[in-house]
Amino acid sequence: MGVVMRLKQGATEGSLSAQFGAPERVEWHLQNWRDWKRTARKQGAWGYVAVGLSSGGSSMDFDEMVEESDRRVAGIVDTLINDLVPSQAAAIHHGYLAAVFRFPRAAFEECLADAKRELGKGLGKRGVY
Repeated sequence: MGVVMRLKQGATEGSLSAQFGAPERVEWHLQNWRDWKRTARKQGAWGYVAVGLSSGGSSMDFDEMVEESDRRVAGIVDTLINDLVPSQAAAIHHGYLAAVFRFPRAAFEECLADAKRELGKGLGKRGVY
């Protein structure tokens, strides 16, 4: 049975297809978001960007392009977190930024798991791997 036939039948084991919203990807995005938030606080959000001109082509090397992409995706994750219900957003902030979590009717672990599931869905809808 060929790969195309297995994929048509719904088999994903061994396939190279991207799994949007997979738990390990959500965790990576949350850690990237945490680093982005911490950096933005230290540098005043725009303090590290310099304006310049280039005469054609890109003036960025590969590592700079990857960092720019990570920052852009962190902004998307920030928007998704802001769109969560308050208890889930608070759980993310507590778990990744050490913010205070005070929701007496909700368990932190449950809220965090729900928030990660919702983030996975949101990332998948936006095509962010």
